[in-house]
Amino acid sequence: VALVLETGAGLSNATSFASVAEADAYSAWQGSYSTATKEAALNAASRFLAQTYEGRWQGYRVRQEQALPWPRSGVYDSDEFPVGWNSVPLAVKHATIEAAARHAAGTVLAPDQAGAGTVEVDRIKVGPIELETRYANAQVPSGSSPTERFPVIERLLRPLLRSGNEVRLG
Repeated sequence: VALVLETGAGLSNATSFASVAEADAYSAWQGSYSTATKEAALNAASRFLAQTYEGRWQGYRVRQEQALPWPRSGVYDSDEFPVGWNSVPLAVKHATIEAAARHAAGTVLAPDQAGAGTVEVDRIKVGPIELETRYANAQVPSGSSPTERFPVIERLLRPLLRSGNEVRLG
C-alpha cells in the first residue's frame, strides 16, 4: 500500500502520520532502507499507534470518515495549550517514526499472543501447600507479556493521552 500522508485534513484514505522526508530528517533510521521499505514501515507504525492507543487519545476525531485517529479536536498538551484541530502533533509524528524504525529493523510491533502451550506438569500438594503448573511449548517466559513495549514511544505520546481516571461520555 502506498503511503498517503495525513495532512491534518482528516483524510479518509490516509495511511501514515509521517512522511519519508520527515522520518529522514528525524534520523531514527538505523540502516539504509529503500523508500518503499520506509513507506511500508511508516504505514505499519501508524496502524500500530492507531490500534494500540485507540480509546486513550484525548479529544475527538475531526471527521467521522477519517482513516486515522488524528487530527483531533479538544486536545491539550502537557502545558495545557490547545493542540491544533487541523494538524498531526509533532509527538505523534515522532512516535510514528520511532515505531517505523523499529519495524524496518525487524521488530514485530504487535506480536500475536503466544499460547502458553499444553500442560506438561500440573502438581498440587496439600501440606505445606505447593502448586505448580508447567507448560510444554511455552513461547512466552512466565510472568512476562507477549506484547512489545516501547517506552520512548509511550513517553512521546503520554501528553496526548487521557489520564487513567478520565471518563469519556458519549
